[in-house]
Amino acid sequence: MLYFGDDEWNKPKNLLGCLNIPEELKPFVHDYKINLFEISRLTEDQVAKFKSDFKIIADYFVKRRKIPEYRGSKDTIKHVDEFFKLMKILTNDNEIETVYNESIFNEQGGTDMAGYFTTLINEGKLEGKLEGKAELIQKMIKNGNMSIEQIATLLELPVEKVKELSQMELASA
Repeated sequence: MLYFGDDEWNKPKNLLGCLNIPEELKPFVHDYKINLFEISRLTEDQVAKFKSDFKIIADYFVKRRKIPEYRGSKDTIKHVDEFFKLMKILTNDNEIETVYNESIFNEQGGTDMAGYFTTLINEGKLEGKLEGKAELIQKMIKNGNMSIEQIATLLELPVEKVKELSQMELASA
């Protein structure tokens, strides 16, 4: 089983742990181990062993857990259509499909995740997700308890975007 969550798996990893079997019946029930792979907890060496587009997906989840503002690797995506459809499902982010459908990504191969995020930012598709964050950033800066980098990490935004939003909001205040 593949688990893509950021939090550590805390559910049972065997059949008997998932079922409520009375003690007197347990000797008659086979217990099967669930082979679980926590993708976001793989090591860099484990990710490097993948040779397909799954390497890019695994890299994204591993690094996003460690670096919230991570915007994708520069490895070439070989199966672009399938890749972005899977990423939409795994991330539960409908903007992936929107940007993919409206861009050159669906017409060409040879793209990468970093290029996708650059397009997403340049086309303003992230702006809807940033609504209300400029005011929050301004308040956090006024409090003086956090650096721009800490705010970026907390809000899962690139440092440059936090600086841009903080300057825009401060200029209009």
